[in-house]
Parts: sequence; C-alpha cells; structure tokens
Amino acid sequence: MRSEKVLSNLPIDFSPKEVVAVAQTTVARRGRKKKSNSSGRWTRRVRRILFALLFMLVVVSVVIYGWYSTLELPADDVSLDETSFICLADVEANCGPDNAFAMVRALKGEQAADQQPIEFARLPQVVINAVLAAEDNDFQTHSGYSSRAIGRALWENKIFLSRSQGGSTITQQYVGANFVENDGTYEGKAEEFLLSIKFERELASELGKEGAKKEILTRYLNTVYFGRGAYGIEAAARAYYGKGVESLQLHEAAYLAALIRSPVTTDVATHYGTAVDRRDSVLDQMWRLNWINDEELLIAKATPVETGVLPKVEHRRLELLQPDLYGAQYFVEWAHANADTIFGEDLYGRGARVYLTLDPVAQQAAYQAAYDTLNAPGDPAASVVTIDNNNGHVVAMVAGRSFGANQVNLALGELGGGSGRQPGSLMKPIVLAASIEQSISPWYTIPSESGRVENCSTDPGWSQAGGPVTLSPINAVVRSSNPDIAQLTLLTGPENVAEMAHRLGVQAPLEPSYSCSIGLGSLEVSPLDMARAFSTFARSGSRIDPVMVSRVEDDAGNLLWQATPHEEAVMHPTVAEVVNTALRGVVTDGTAEQNVGNVYPRWAAGKTGTTQSLGDAWFTGYTCEYTTSVWIGYPDSRASLTNIQGVPAVYGGTLPAQIWTQTTGRLTEGLGPCGLPMAS
Repeated sequence: MRSEKVLSNLPIDFSPKEVVAVAQTTVARRGRKKKSNSSGRWTRRVRRILFALLFMLVVVSVVIYGWYSTLELPADDVSLDETSFICLADVEANCGPDNAFAMVRALKGEQAADQQPIEFARLPQVVINAVLAAEDNDFQTHSGYSSRAIGRALWENKIFLSRSQGGSTITQQYVGANFVENDGTYEGKAEEFLLSIKFERELASELGKEGAKKEILTRYLNTVYFGRGAYGIEAAARAYYGKGVESLQLHEAAYLAALIRSPVTTDVATHYGTAVDRRDSVLDQMWRLNWINDEELLIAKATPVETGVLPKVEHRRLELLQPDLYGAQYFVEWAHANADTIFGEDLYGRGARVYLTLDPVAQQAAYQAAYDTLNAPGDPAASVVTIDNNNGHVVAMVAGRSFGANQVNLALGELGGGSGRQPGSLMKPIVLAASIEQSISPWYTIPSESGRVENCSTDPGWSQAGGPVTLSPINAVVRSSNPDIAQLTLLTGPENVAEMAHRLGVQAPLEPSYSCSIGLGSLEVSPLDMARAFSTFARSGSRIDPVMVSRVEDDAGNLLWQATPHEEAVMHPTVAEVVNTALRGVVTDGTAEQNVGNVYPRWAAGKTGTTQSLGDAWFTGYTCEYTTSVWIGYPDSRASLTNIQGVPAVYGGTLPAQIWTQTTGRLTEGLGPCGLPMAS
C-alpha cells in the first residue's frame, strides 16, 4: 500500500525503473527518519532516568550527611554492670576471681549476669583470631563497615530467603547493642551503619587506627553475650571452662567464638550437634585465613566439643567460688544482704572488691570447736562469735551447722532471720556494772533472807533451791547467785540495767517492765550482742561497734569505702575494772573454773549462762586480744540440753566453756602475757 501511494504522486513520464528507484529511496528515507526518531526518544528517556537517579542520589546523600552530622556518640564508654567479688581477711589486696570466696553477679533485668571486663593486653591471640574468624575477618582493614560482608549477606539472604547471613561488622554489633535504641529495624540498621563509621573515625583520630581497633575489640569482647549469664569473654571462659581467658586453648576459644552468633542454640549441654558444627566452622575459617596450620586444625577438631565444659547450672546472684568448709557462707550472705546498710548504697554489680573481716583461721578454729564437739545425730546447734578487741573486727562467726540445711543466722538473732535467745546469767555482770553506777558498793552485803524474791517477775515470785544466800554484788556474779542478783536488780532499778545493756552494745530490745527478771536474763539477745557487750569490759569501758566489712575497692584497686570503727567510752574504767575482777573470778574460782581456768593458761575472764529448764547454755569470755561468745541450744525449740556428748546436763560451764577454750586457745597460741590487770 505504501508503494502504491508513492507511485501515485510521481510524474507520468517516469520509466518503470525510475519509479521503483524513487519508491525505494522514499521508503528508505522514511525508515531512517522513524529509526532516528525512536533512537532519540530512548536516549532522552535514559538521560531523564539517569538525571533523576543522580538527583535522588544527591538528595539522599545530603539527607544522610545531615543525619550523620547530627548523630552523637555517647560521651563516655558504655557503663558495665560488672561482677563484684568478696574476699575474706586472708586476702589483703587484689581481690578477684582467683582468690575471692564469693562473687556477686550484676543484674540484667531480673537475670543474674556475670561480667568481668579485662584489658586488651590480657586477650590471647588465639581468642582474638577465633572471634574475628567467626564474626568479622575484615575487622583490621575496614572502617566500621564491610561492603563485602553486606553484599554477601544480601546475596545469601535473597537466594535462601532467610536472614542467616549477617552483614554487621564487630564495630556495628557493638554500636547496635550499646548505642542504638531501635536496633533491628531498618532505621536502626541505618543508624548503626552511620554511627559505626563515626565511632571508628573518632577513635582513630584520638588513638590512631591500630589503637582504635584494639579499643573497639576490647569493648566488644567485654560486653558481647556468650550465654549462661556470661557477658564478655572473661566471664564466658569462667562460666564454661572455670578458668581465665589467658588459659584458653584453641578448641576452647573456637567454641566460645561460635557461641556469639546464637548462645542458646550452640550450648553443648542442650544442642550438641550444633555446637560441634559451629565450632568446627570457626576452626575451618581460621585455617582458611592461615591463622592455624593443618596440624592445629586436625587436633582441635578431633577434641570433643564438650571437653572441659562445665555442667550447665542455674546461677544465683551470690555464688561461692570456694567450698564452704567452715560455715563462712552465713557471714558472706549477711554482707551481701546488708550492702546498702553498710555502704549507704548497693555497690554490688559495679565491679566492687569487698574485703570482709572474717579470718579463715579463726573461723576454722571456732567451727571445729563447735561442731567437732556437737557431731552426733540429734545434737543441738551452736553459735560462736569472736571479736578482735583492738579494732572491732568480727574474725569468726559460726552461725549454724550448714547454710544449705538452714539459712537462719543463729549468731545475729532476729537480724539473722530467727529469734534471740535468753542469755541467763550472762546479764549478771551488766547488773553489777549498773549497780556500781547507782552508788552501790561492789562489796555491799545484799539483804536476802530466803531463796525467794517477791515481785521479781510476772510470776508470784522467783526462787532458787538451796535456801537463803547473802553475798556482795561482786561475789554474787562469781558464784552466779540468782537470788542475790535478783535483789540487786531491784535495788539498782531494772530500767538502769536495761540502759546499761544498751550502752554496752546489746541491740536487742529490753523492756525494764519485767522487773528483776531482766537481771536474770529472761529477755532475748544474740551471740553478737553479748560478744559486743563483753568486749566493752575487755576494753576498760570503751565500746567498739563490730566491723564485718573492712573496706571496698573498685576493680582497679581504688578505695571506695573504708570502715571507721566507732569507739565510745560508755563506762568509767574503774567500773570496768570491778567487772573484770568479778569475771576473772568466774574463771579462776567460779562456774567456769573446770573448763576454762584449769585448762586455758593465759589471762581470761568471762561468764557462764544457763536458762531455766536447760533450754540455753552460754559462755562469753575474753582475753586482752579477743572476745568470744558461745551459745548452745535447739534453734526451733527450748528443749532441755540433757545427755549431750556424755554430759548429763549442759550448763554454761560445760560444753560452751569447752568450745570457748578450744577456739581461744587456737587464736592465742604462741602469744605471751597480755596487759589486762590480774585479779588481786
């Protein structure tokens, strides 16, 4: 049709050949014109698209640069919720995981978390290589991000329709976990990307490129989660292998590095196959990077993945690092529970190093004296508290037979979760001290015509078998005469006795309305109360409050808190001298003569105590160096202490006095005479 139209427009005198030539020329021209127009349109379209893309690129670049410019890194390093450590008195400095008695994990939400930051210098190369092989083998060369890793992640995720491949560098992982709030979203990933670049640049400008890489890797390895509540490589090494990071071998380092990607599903205790595959994958990558040789690869892969891995257990926030052989856990549990009371704030979880006053030698002496004696089924419990008279340090506290069996701290009374116990005759020297302050001579003859003292308690009267007894106050203490002390309490005033007890250091509530029964020990106290009160006698009337925590340091050894013993003169030295004379007489000529005075070779003073129906038995005594209070009884009842270890009836002068002598004898072994005055 097109050729006919062309021919119709030609002159009539054209030959056929000329007609054909003209037609072909016209068609060719039109074809070239159409082709030329089509090519131009495509060119223009491509130009428009390229221009639009360029424009969009410029806009996006401007937006990203503006966003980058406004992003701010935290001013300081990420605050670490560090594990704290508790050391006994035998550790004088550098308290840490290798010498501590217990550790206190930090809290991540409600979960106990172990975090023990270390310096780069402590990171062995095998650990660094394993982590880089597992997470970021381009770490030393990239500037916060890895184009190759991102491309690989996009390609793998597109093909396999999964998110198994991560494109985040170690820098991005650290930044995302610690600087980005909405980590995981597209916006968060973009922010993570930009902050990672900025983070590396700023550190490099401050520390140099090598220094920046060391700093980032150290921070990452101190904070990344390895499972089992372990944050950081040091905590992980101890959680899985029970040793520090410097001691890790190749197969161990590879397994810990394999945990980073997915700690829960790589734990050998619950996912054995996955643990093997992922550890071996890390080893293979280390071999491909020429970081280990053929022999090292074969040996490491031949080592069973579970080799050396500790059983998976549920962690407590407070956990012992040493066996609780002598009941020290009671002391440590108390220090942990009362941190805010002691320090004014909870230092645990901040990498604190807490130094306790508990002396392992003294604790062993006290515990063995108590429970090597009371070692038969059905035997009662015992509590022993020893205070250093010089500084108030509680060097021994036997608060029960086993913390695992019973968590009640028998040494602290109500403060320990239980109840106090009646002290019996331990109150008599306190009555003596109060009476002297009320101007009653220690040699005054107490009027007592019978063994019965009316109005002594809420009962119609109080009596003691044996008929009338008439003694001086000082001899009433030595002979432990109940009628005379009851009468002396009335003469002194029960309210004055209660006030004296509190002044000496008894913290249990004492109600003087009970009349003279307060002087006979009817109200409940704790072994720590009585040790504190008697140490005041030993210190010639100067009370010193017990100290259970000597100091607290940070993880670098800087002092955060130090105990300042509170000393106060609460009694005239002359009054204390009279009480010392009486309590010395108890040991040499009174109720403690048999098991203290006749056995212990050095100067000692003290008092026995036994309650009605033999429900409690005490001996609290002191040398010039130590004051020790011993209690024996049944914690959950007032059952009579009869037929115990061959002793028909347990009084304060029997088993309690024996335990005191054994404890004090070991503590003062090899010491010479002390400076306290001897009885005249």
